[in-house]
Amino acid sequence: MKTRTGFLLSFIIVFSLINTASYSQIKIKKKAPKFILTAALNYDYALSKSYGSVTDYSQVFDSSLAGAYFNGISYGMQQGGGIMVISKLAVGKKRKVRFNANIGYNLFYNTASGGELRTRWHVFNGSLGIEYNFAPKSKFQAFFGFEALYTLMFGEWQTDLMLPNNTTTNVYIKFKPASRFGLALNSGMEYRINKRTGLLLGYRAVWANIAPKQNKLNPAEYEAYINDSKLNNGIEVGFSKQIVYLQVIGGVSFYLKR
Repeated sequence: MKTRTGFLLSFIIVFSLINTASYSQIKIKKKAPKFILTAALNYDYALSKSYGSVTDYSQVFDSSLAGAYFNGISYGMQQGGGIMVISKLAVGKKRKVRFNANIGYNLFYNTASGGELRTRWHVFNGSLGIEYNFAPKSKFQAFFGFEALYTLMFGEWQTDLMLPNNTTTNVYIKFKPASRFGLALNSGMEYRINKRTGLLLGYRAVWANIAPKQNKLNPAEYEAYINDSKLNNGIEVGFSKQIVYLQVIGGVSFYLKR
């Protein structure tokens, strides 16, 4: 894990330096586009308590609350992928400032023991943000931005579970949908092929569950909530679990208004 994380962080640092220098490239003698629509694919890598093993599932029965609840040490995520649609609206005379709106879907899938142990998380995002384009009239354009993020996530976890009679059984747990608000930072580079199309390569750091963190008892047998707060609703899980991941993004951009 440390090797992969270090590689990703090194990639981001080098990529950012390249981006910062890139806006000195040859200028296109055309007006910078006002509206951009991008269709993109992304590779995701989980960090913090998102990252974990398919064996990290755990639940506790609390007699005082008369119910069981999920208290795993992670969410069993590792890697994933997804799709994203990004829209950008440039403002001002120089069009260096751009407002953006993103919608996306990400799937994190982790498996072991021939599929008998596995996690599957569905993560839907919507965001509104602002970014700065260092050279909107250049062929190569570096940008850096900030987003306010809404996330809807739910999932499934197939795991071996210890029963009260000390026997072990393989069960399939469904996690109920949870809504969270968070933040994202993004940076990257756009390459303008012509006046109508271009390419995008970038990265995005996502912290999906800043608020509201919540804990709840399992609503039914083989169902659970993500329980990301240290202490909430009388349920203490020991620590708050952050849903954090990195994305490497590549896509095709269409310039719809100049």
